[in-house]
Amino acid sequence: MSAERMVAQYNEEFRPPGSDLRTVAQHIKDFPTLASWHGENLARPLFVAEREIREFADDLQRLVEVLFSLPNRMFGGDLDAFRSVLGISAGEWEAIRRFGDLLPPYYGRADMYHDGTSFKLLETNLGSETGGWGLASEMSRAALEVDAFADFARRNRLGYVHPVRAVVEALRRFGARVAPGRDPVVALLEWRGGLTDYGELWLNFQSALRWEGLDILVAEVSDVHERGGALYLGDTKIDVVYRSFVPDQIAEEPNGWDLVAPLLRAHRAGGTLLWTPLSSTMFANKACMALLSDPARRRDLSKDECRLHRPGAALDPADQHRRAQDRHRPRRRMPGAARGVDPEGQRTRRRSRRRGGLGNRRRHLAAGSGELRRRRMRRTDSE
Repeated sequence: MSAERMVAQYNEEFRPPGSDLRTVAQHIKDFPTLASWHGENLARPLFVAEREIREFADDLQRLVEVLFSLPNRMFGGDLDAFRSVLGISAGEWEAIRRFGDLLPPYYGRADMYHDGTSFKLLETNLGSETGGWGLASEMSRAALEVDAFADFARRNRLGYVHPVRAVVEALRRFGARVAPGRDPVVALLEWRGGLTDYGELWLNFQSALRWEGLDILVAEVSDVHERGGALYLGDTKIDVVYRSFVPDQIAEEPNGWDLVAPLLRAHRAGGTLLWTPLSSTMFANKACMALLSDPARRRDLSKDECRLHRPGAALDPADQHRRAQDRHRPRRRMPGAARGVDPEGQRTRRRSRRRGGLGNRRRHLAAGSGELRRRRMRRTDSE
């Protein structure tokens, strides 16, 4: 059955006045882990064929592989030249370099749209500071708690990839290096004062991870200390830090390096691991996409790689970086309707492009994804 016929069938079952499918939207709106989302939802789930979304996800992964290869392929491995072209400041680069681990994991959120023929990528947002995808995850889980929708999904072989579950699995694998045979102790660390603005968002994220069986602490960088080559929150040893701050905060705050010194010592000693490395912000830089649009540099790409990225008007990468900065200038203390979430439901931080991408787009009632997440309900056959 095509996605179009699936929509028609859903609407037919939704239409009768007594249909329990009419309760799905309100159930999602009231779902505890979605409390931080104050935007609008579609009136019904959005369906898409599994084959279409998987093909898009495969192309997306190949594109991210290309992004990760840019320093070697276009700059001969000269990372300083790479960051200079991207417009990354010397202070930000020092933070990225000192924390090391310059090749990040495939972790983030893809913002995409459908042009009537296929999905297209708007932008990638890489790194643990990226938000929004967790909301999509919980919307699908909430929808399936409604018996009428769960029955509809079962009869029509609908499914989704649960990103929060994938995050839990990824953190367990990552933390096994320092916590073999048990769940790692994970602490999400915000910047100093960050929980005042963004606490609600992260506490809902904490609840979602706990529902999947992994506890996670929530604190700020000023709350932790280092002892014996590991990081501690009070008397609790932290195995993995889930990073929720960005390099420019370290570089621009007067005592920024003092705040992260305990984490840096523990990270270098190997007693506490960092998820994800600060280098994620380098590859999340929008100027990376501009490099792929540069006709001179596209000569380094294969025909298939060029197919993954079709350039519009080419921009100088440094100019692209400046424009990205201008689009994300301070709204970081905007009160907003939701504590810690601006009226568009996203976190913004100067130069970081973090928490973005929820924008003014409507969330899909039935949405799921994976690491670099696929965010649509899908059929489990190839149609």
